[in-house]
Amino acid sequence: MLLHKNIIKFILRPEKMAIMKFRNYILIFTVLLLGFYSCGSDDDEIVTIPPRDRAEQYLIDIDSIEEYLSTHFYNYEEFQLDPNSSSFEIEFDTIAGLNIDKTPLIDQVEYKMLTDVEDVEYKLYYLKVREGLGETSTFGDSTYVRYIGSLIDSEVFDSSPVPVWFELPNVVQGFREGIIEFNGATGFSSNGDGTFSYDNFGIGAIFIPSGLGYFNSPISGTNAYDPLIFRFHVLGVNEADRDGDGVINIHEDLDGDRNLFSDDTDGDLIPNYADPDDDGDNILTINEDLDEDGDPRNDDSDNDGIPNYLDEDSTVSNLD
Repeated sequence: MLLHKNIIKFILRPEKMAIMKFRNYILIFTVLLLGFYSCGSDDDEIVTIPPRDRAEQYLIDIDSIEEYLSTHFYNYEEFQLDPNSSSFEIEFDTIAGLNIDKTPLIDQVEYKMLTDVEDVEYKLYYLKVREGLGETSTFGDSTYVRYIGSLIDSEVFDSSPVPVWFELPNVVQGFREGIIEFNGATGFSSNGDGTFSYDNFGIGAIFIPSGLGYFNSPISGTNAYDPLIFRFHVLGVNEADRDGDGVINIHEDLDGDRNLFSDDTDGDLIPNYADPDDDGDNILTINEDLDEDGDPRNDDSDNDGIPNYLDEDSTVSNLD
């Protein structure tokens, strides 16, 4: 009914409505003008906050992580009852009250030492509930995982109960280096409803300092400099050859730094592991496998110690 009255009012009094519209335009223009003049020259400056010192931030992170590990436990007793369970999920809880006698995580985790791109040394803790009996993964492979990502305060920021494939070179260093401590499943079977059950897969968790995670470039649900916790099942492993050139990813790590993005022989800004022509000689790496044994790394036509696929001076191919 109110809408109907307004329509009638507009029809009967168009000149009044026109005056009101004009006044509204004047008001909007005035507000914009005042806003423009209220902005001084100082407001035009973009303030860039430099990232924190990585070494100093690590000390903060590792203190938080070790505090968490000392005050929390996981449901290890449940796993001990059925160590071969395919439905086991890691759950963390605080050691307090009825749980005061539980074994803390700090007494059950393992760790490895890693360095980042700035040569800062980190301790990466991981909980190996079950290593898995399937294929072993490497830092260059793809892995099929279910996972839950959370913060130190237990807030979940990411998860995938449905397994997904991850190309390990493309994930953060802490996740990559933790996952490769586990093996995939030995097999799987269909449940008849579109889902699958997996046998003897790896089960674990990683506790990641921010320098091995997102550091000052947080993703949705996280803040800059947040340490991260991932719980996961490793279900499958694929020995990856990203560019299909016959050289598997881990063998494209020429400098041995476990970072595939730092190897770019021809300087075309495409790392070797993703570049089908590593030396930029316009001959595909796969075609520089002269003996066609499936491995271009052992073909060196001019005997200079550099395999053809990395030597732009060797332009011989198996197509000649």
